[in-house]
Amino acid sequence: MATPETKATLKALQAVNDNNACSECGALNPQWASVSYGIFFCLQCSGRHRGLGVHLSFVKSITMDKWKDQELERMRVGGNRPWAQFLAARPAAEVAAASTSIEAKYNSWAAALYRDKIRTEAEGGVWSLAEAELRVPQPPPYAPREWNTAGTSSGFGSHSATNDESADGGGPGAAPAPASGDAILASITSGWSMFASKASSLARTAGTKLQEGSKTLVEKAKPLQEKVKTQSVRGWGMLR
Repeated sequence: MATPETKATLKALQAVNDNNACSECGALNPQWASVSYGIFFCLQCSGRHRGLGVHLSFVKSITMDKWKDQELERMRVGGNRPWAQFLAARPAAEVAAASTSIEAKYNSWAAALYRDKIRTEAEGGVWSLAEAELRVPQPPPYAPREWNTAGTSSGFGSHSATNDESADGGGPGAAPAPASGDAILASITSGWSMFASKASSLARTAGTKLQEGSKTLVEKAKPLQEKVKTQSVRGWGMLR
């Protein structure tokens, strides 16, 4: 839970730099933020940012999460308007490519450069675009992840982020794109069919073994039954 001081700081920041509206869709009074860019956004868009991966966008609630001083400083040096202006000032081809989807936008070189800017200035350094363009690698053009007929993805590796990387927003590498609805449905359907088939097989096996066990138990009980019957007859004869 954010402390009263943290809430007050973030509330004050929402009064400047267009931070009172979602940086992605324009919804008012956003309650979520990306430490990587110092921007604010709504609940729905926070889910889209989380889907990018922490190496591209480190998301926090402005009321429910605890905040470090360094994270608050990144929010101070960032802002919705500065990020929008920085992106708009990039070369036209880069802006056009970044505008195709939120994944393309935050996998872009502009996003990598701006993450570097926020990190540098929050640490008290002086940031230069010219120097950053020589230092920060330019990522390959973003391409949505493709899915084969088996419902598995191809072309992307996994990314494991450390705590430091989460706070930094990580490097400029491409983030996995969310799976399409058809691919997810196909994967779920296939998995359920395999589960149902296996469960049915186990049930048949269990039924067969239960029948065999019952038959064996009856066979073993017959000698005992005959013995009890014989002893009962003898005992009854002695009483007579």
